[in-house]
Amino acid sequence: MAVQGFTPIYAAGNQVSQGDVALLMFVMQLGMLFIQFPLGVLSDRMDRRLVLIFTCGLIAVMAVVALFVSFANLVLLMIVFAIWAGAVETVYSIANAHANDRTAPADFVPLASTLLVAWSVSATLVPLFVTMLTPILGPQTFIHAAMAVAAAYGVFVVMRLKGREAVPPEEREGFEMLSAQVPNATVITEPGDGRTD
Repeated sequence: MAVQGFTPIYAAGNQVSQGDVALLMFVMQLGMLFIQFPLGVLSDRMDRRLVLIFTCGLIAVMAVVALFVSFANLVLLMIVFAIWAGAVETVYSIANAHANDRTAPADFVPLASTLLVAWSVSATLVPLFVTMLTPILGPQTFIHAAMAVAAAYGVFVVMRLKGREAVPPEEREGFEMLSAQVPNATVITEPGDGRTD
């Protein structure tokens, strides 16, 4: 949320025209498609936690690059922000798939609800802190915040990687591109979910 919410403000503050800000946001949405899908497919073929660690690294690297790419080179900046936004959005989808791999089908609905609550809390708190700190630390605060969250989550995943075995390939769910902003309705409508229709 911080990346999506603060990017247009950051761009406008750097005298980017309204049309170019809109184009930047559009390119970021495309990045979500072109980054999320291949990483999701890759996560179906190997331990998803390794892909999560790679994705967190990609977020951190793109954040560093975003700090140094000039708005004078708008095309390069758009590519960087597209990859960055795609990697940020990918974390939720792969983490969701990983959680489903370790969950009994009967628990999919409570799991989806818990993931949405966790996402909602962080989507409220992180932008709130970024908003409070931006007047003090400057307009690039959201970039540093995204980098810090990615690094912290990457370290957490590394710790989990050492503490627990991977899910066997035959027990893995198939990856689906999901947004944390929309509930996963498929788990509610699958056969055997207790409905009487």
